[in-house]
Amino acid sequence: MRKFVAVVLLFLTVFSSALAEPWRVFDNAGIFSESEIEELENEISAFQRDTNIDFVVLTTDDYLGSGNQQVIANAFFDSGNFGFGRLASGLIYYIDMNQCWHCVSTLGEMKTVFEDYVSPSLDACADFMVSKDYKGSVLEMIDWAKKAVEEADSNAQTPTKP
Repeated sequence: MRKFVAVVLLFLTVFSSALAEPWRVFDNAGIFSESEIEELENEISAFQRDTNIDFVVLTTDDYLGSGNQQVIANAFFDSGNFGFGRLASGLIYYIDMNQCWHCVSTLGEMKTVFEDYVSPSLDACADFMVSKDYKGSVLEMIDWAKKAVEEADSNAQTPTKP
């Protein structure tokens, strides 16, 4: 009986900790090592704490259609119930290994905050993609998202002259 109780307690502990810390790196293409996923999850958690904005990474290597990356990213974000706050604010960085493509999609407040950063952030991440440094690409996108949020916050706090 003690073994049964111990197993149940262990199961409840593992299950409740999994619920408390939801994953944000969905590496369906298998491009990250376990240690890279752990590092990315930690960076994403820090970003979430600092900004109150969600950040999700999705990778695939299956053929899901040509030119559908933005639709796939949005659908994944929506179906996963990601996003923080009333507007479900967040960003998803999608790496499609089959089509050799990457894109970023923003939702909620991030649509406005990140609007001017989409092209330059993807250009900066492309350098990492070309050298097959996929972890570096995600970290670069996180840095761009931080920069956008910080700039939006500083602009919101700067009084305008009449």
